[in-house]
Amino acid sequence: MEGNEKTKKKGGCLKFGGIALVAIIAIGIIGSVLGGNDNKPASNTPSKASTSSTQESKATTLEPYSISLSSGHYTAGIDIPAGTYNVTAVNGAGNVSSTNMYSGGMNSIMAPKADDLHIAEFKNLKLPEGETLSVSGVTIKLDSDGVDKSNISERAGNTAKEITLSDGNYTAGKDFESGTYDISWVKGSGNVASDNMFAGGLNVIIGEKEDSLHITKFENASFEKDNTLTISGVTIKLIPSK
Repeated sequence: MEGNEKTKKKGGCLKFGGIALVAIIAIGIIGSVLGGNDNKPASNTPSKASTSSTQESKATTLEPYSISLSSGHYTAGIDIPAGTYNVTAVNGAGNVSSTNMYSGGMNSIMAPKADDLHIAEFKNLKLPEGETLSVSGVTIKLDSDGVDKSNISERAGNTAKEITLSDGNYTAGKDFESGTYDISWVKGSGNVASDNMFAGGLNVIIGEKEDSLHITKFENASFEKDNTLTISGVTIKLIPSK
């Protein structure tokens, strides 16, 4: 009996010893999985230092900017940089308005000397990219403390072709190519108007010299297919806007 009991006890010790060995092996395997990452590839997540450096390199450089504009339509991001401007009348008298007139833009009658009808300057005109400033009959100066001069794109898809036109009614897409034009005086004196005068067109009196009644050129007038241009008393040249 005693021999049998000793045998049983000895067998029991071996059994427990085997269990302990398995546990040690398991712990070793888990440890190697959790701790053995020395050979893992480096994370693709950029460090804070590299991220900060990239952001600095992409920072926009703002520079002072000034330009004089006569009669025409000027789109921020194409003809002038987007930004905030102070507007000053230089000569002539006429209307200056923007497509965002009710949200940071303007709609004013300007002249170099302020009176009951005219203002001489306008502060903090906001022209975000894509908004258009329209000038008629007056030359103005835009000044900004800082704009991104590099953020200017070309006028895309302009199919305009140069043409000279005198008195008559002309339809875009039929008598002349649709597109955006700079219009300049050739001879005579008279009215030039389009049926889209409030949507990129014009209604002006063009003559040889600038005065209180006449202008000599109009920039960036746009005519879509079937828009009508009417000319009376003057010969003009339509030059594709750049």
